[in-house]
Amino acid sequence: MRFDPKKSFGYPVLRKDSSDYVNADINTIIELIATEGSTHLYEIEYHIMIGVQEIRDAILSRDLALVVSFFCPKTLYAESLVTQDLNGRREVDMRNIKGDLFITVEVIVNSATFNLKSTKFHPEFLASSENFLLHRGDLVSQALPVKLFIEREVFQSVISLFQWAPKDDMSDGTWRMGCSPDSVQIYANPKQIRLLTAAQNSKEGKALLINAIFFPAIINLISQVIAGDYDETDLWFKVLEMKLQVTNDRITESSDPIELAQKLLKNPLSALNQTFMVDE
Repeated sequence: MRFDPKKSFGYPVLRKDSSDYVNADINTIIELIATEGSTHLYEIEYHIMIGVQEIRDAILSRDLALVVSFFCPKTLYAESLVTQDLNGRREVDMRNIKGDLFITVEVIVNSATFNLKSTKFHPEFLASSENFLLHRGDLVSQALPVKLFIEREVFQSVISLFQWAPKDDMSDGTWRMGCSPDSVQIYANPKQIRLLTAAQNSKEGKALLINAIFFPAIINLISQVIAGDYDETDLWFKVLEMKLQVTNDRITESSDPIELAQKLLKNPLSALNQTFMVDE
C-alpha cells in the first residue's frame, strides 16, 4: 500500500507526519549484514519502534501482525514477511536485486475482528468514538518506506569500481582516469595495462597498485564530489557514499580527500607495510 500520511481511513492509523495519533510514531531501522561463507547471501536486519503501547501489546497477542515487504523495481523482486517480532532478520539473495530496494513495514489486523483503542488518539477521534471495530487485513500502522541501494560493487572493495582501459596514444609510465555512470576507467597504453593487470596477481603488486593508482584515483573522485562535479545517480558516487556510512563519514565541502580515501582503502600504506616489512 502506498505511503500517504494525508489519506483518511475513517479511523486512526499510526503513520509518520500524520496527526491521527498525538505524541506517537512508528520508526524502522534497517541494516544489511553479510552472511559468512557466501558472496551473495545477505541478511536484512530490521528494528521496529512503535510508540503506542496498545498496538505493541496487540502484536504480541497476535491480534495484529507485522508485514515487512521487500520490492526491487528494476528486477521486480518482491517478497513479504508476516511476523510478530519487532526485531528480526531476513535472508535475501542479492543476485535477485539491482539498484533500489524498497522495504516497507505495516501493521495489519490479524484476527477476524479487532477493537482499536488508545489513549493517544487525536482528540477528534476520541470525540467520535473510544474504539474502532476493524476487520482482518485492515491497516493499523504504516512506517515510512526505507530505500536501500543494492549493487554488486557495494558489497565488494571500492577497487571493484575501476576498469583498465587501453589507449594507444599514451606513453609508457603514464596513466589517467575517466568516469562513466557505472565505473571509473584507468587509461594507459596496452603494454602498461598488461603490466598493471599482471601486478594484480601478486601481493606485492596489489600493494603497489593500491598506493600508486587507486589511492590517488579515489582522492580525485572525492575532490569531484566536494567541487560538485558529479551526478548523484552515478554508481561510483553511491558506492563511495555507502562505504563511508560504515565509518560514519560523509563527503562535505570541508572534507579532507586524503583522509577519506585512506578510510575507504583501509589505510593503503598498511598493505605496503605488510608486504615490504624490513627488520629494525
